[in-house]
Amino acid sequence: MDRMSNDRGYALILVLLLIVLITSIGAVFMRGAISNAKQEKGTDNNHLSVVAAEMGAEYYVTSFTNSYHNVKYKLWKDAVSSYYNDKNNPDEKRTDAQIAEKYNKQLKSALLVEFGKVGNNLPADVLYIEGPDSFQIGINGEKILVKGSVEGKYSNGKTAILDVDLEFDLPDVRKSLSSGEGDQTPADGNNSFPSFALIPFSIPRVPSLTNVSVTKEVDTDSSSKKDRIIHTKKNIDKSTIQDYTNSVNLVSEGSIKTEKIYNSRNVDVQSNAGFTTGQLQNNDKSYLKISSIGNVQVNGTTTNNLNTEIITNGSFGSTGVIQDNKGFLTIQSTGDYESGNLYGNTNSTILSNGNFKTNGLIQDNKGFFRMNISGNVTTQNIYQNEDVDIKIGGSFFANQIGRNKRNLSIMAGENITASDLHYHDNEVYIQAGGNFNSLNKDKKIEGNKSKLTILTGGNFYSGEILSNSGDVLLQSRGNFTAKGINNNQKSIMLSSVGEFISEEQVITNKNMTISSKGNIIFKKIFDQNTNTFVSSDKNFESGKMQDNTNATVKATNEIKVQGLFYHNPGTSLFSSGNIVMQKIENNDNVKIIAKNNFEADTIINNRNLLVCAGGDLSVQKYSNNNNLKIYVRQANLANGSFIIHLDKKEWEEKCSMDDSDLPEEKPEEPENPQTEEWAPPLVDITYR
Repeated sequence: MDRMSNDRGYALILVLLLIVLITSIGAVFMRGAISNAKQEKGTDNNHLSVVAAEMGAEYYVTSFTNSYHNVKYKLWKDAVSSYYNDKNNPDEKRTDAQIAEKYNKQLKSALLVEFGKVGNNLPADVLYIEGPDSFQIGINGEKILVKGSVEGKYSNGKTAILDVDLEFDLPDVRKSLSSGEGDQTPADGNNSFPSFALIPFSIPRVPSLTNVSVTKEVDTDSSSKKDRIIHTKKNIDKSTIQDYTNSVNLVSEGSIKTEKIYNSRNVDVQSNAGFTTGQLQNNDKSYLKISSIGNVQVNGTTTNNLNTEIITNGSFGSTGVIQDNKGFLTIQSTGDYESGNLYGNTNSTILSNGNFKTNGLIQDNKGFFRMNISGNVTTQNIYQNEDVDIKIGGSFFANQIGRNKRNLSIMAGENITASDLHYHDNEVYIQAGGNFNSLNKDKKIEGNKSKLTILTGGNFYSGEILSNSGDVLLQSRGNFTAKGINNNQKSIMLSSVGEFISEEQVITNKNMTISSKGNIIFKKIFDQNTNTFVSSDKNFESGKMQDNTNATVKATNEIKVQGLFYHNPGTSLFSSGNIVMQKIENNDNVKIIAKNNFEADTIINNRNLLVCAGGDLSVQKYSNNNNLKIYVRQANLANGSFIIHLDKKEWEEKCSMDDSDLPEEKPEEPENPQTEEWAPPLVDITYR
């Protein structure tokens, strides 16, 4: 027992020694862990600084590129047209090179002004900031060079600086006339028929994303809701990512799924498989970037985010609206795109190498709205957007296209279908490789205030072309059908390779030119009081023609007026074949010339009327005409009074339709206006 008493206290000493040993070893490991965590955090911060700088560089590249193309959309076609007009002016003394230099200088000056507007202006409250050097803009030969740097800084991370060098081609109007595969209407002896070219374009490919590789797995969720960082080789499945004030960085070699990503700053999501979320909302402090090799699916809304970029090598889908996103919105998908409304976004760019569909509107988007779609586009209304440029490899379908601000351009490789095209204040350019169709005859092309151009490689079909106050140019390689052509106030030029039909009246248009290689058929034409010229390579047919002033109608085969020809002062009808009319009444200073036969029911109450018949003459009744002259080639038709026989030479002299009787011909447009020669810039980004 005494021996056992001597062992008392040893256990306590051993325990104390073990505690000291474990504490020491734990302290060593803890120090290493803390040091490693600091290093990881520093690495993450440094990485986010680089990401911030990259976003800044991308912003500048996009801004300068958009400025470059803004000049193209606003000035290029006018510059080419002016160059071509000067080049074909017989009184022009300058050489082609001197003429081109004038318009190239205008384009160069406009580019420098647009580039100067970009400057160092960044959106507010973003992490990336301008670098130590301003962007320098200069000319080097046939290039515009832009050089500068962008600095990104995140939290306590190391500052990342990227050098940005851009090289743009200077445009040259002479290249618009370069030879190549023509897309031009073939010319023939009828110089009244205008040629036109469909502008070639291509849809860029969505870049292939590189698989992310996670070398070290991390799962950090700071208690202060500053950072949420997950790097894993496995799938990520989290309910809500919300209210992180510094950054969210989710990287997975698998798929990523969240219920929502909400009210967080500097969101960067990368996935090798796919990304699914319920909502992307209020990430409005810096940027939202999502890249996925698999599909991206948003089962809700994408709203009120800042500087949003979504890239997928799969398809993109959103069951809700994409609305009120600021800074810029970029969505790129290798597969199909489908969403709800695209509404109220700023500086939007949509690129899809599949089909595009919105189950709602494209409306009130600001800054610019760009779409490049390889497949088909289906939407409802395109309404009240700023600076719209849409290119589609397939077909385009929309209900209304209306009240868009700044310029509107829609180019489709196949058909374009739209109900109303109306009330635009600025230039509208529509091009269809196939047909252009309105949904029904009650829909209109109406109230457009600036230049309106529609070119179709196939047929054109619409309701009324009504009350447009800018220049109107509509050209079709197929048939042209409109319900009516009414009250266009500046100038209107329409042409078709196939048949041209106005199903209702042609009335009160100013400076109207209609040309067709097929038949031209009007229900009636009246109140054309300013410079009307109609020309058919085949037949012209109309119902009543009334109250037209100084109108000219030409047809290669036959002119037929199946109603009253009444009060058309200064009007001329010319046919290389026959002219068939009913009542010719109360006209002044009218010429009617048929190289073959002329036929009418009555000629009554006309003054200074000239009729020429190269073949037979058949008129049932003449009454109360003043200074009526009818020149015939057949001697037996002369009556010794107002029907006068002329030999061939005299007949051709008195019955010719010389240039003074025709509207001034406009020079043909360039064969191949290569607008798309404005290539994207060469971009060089260097990491310091």
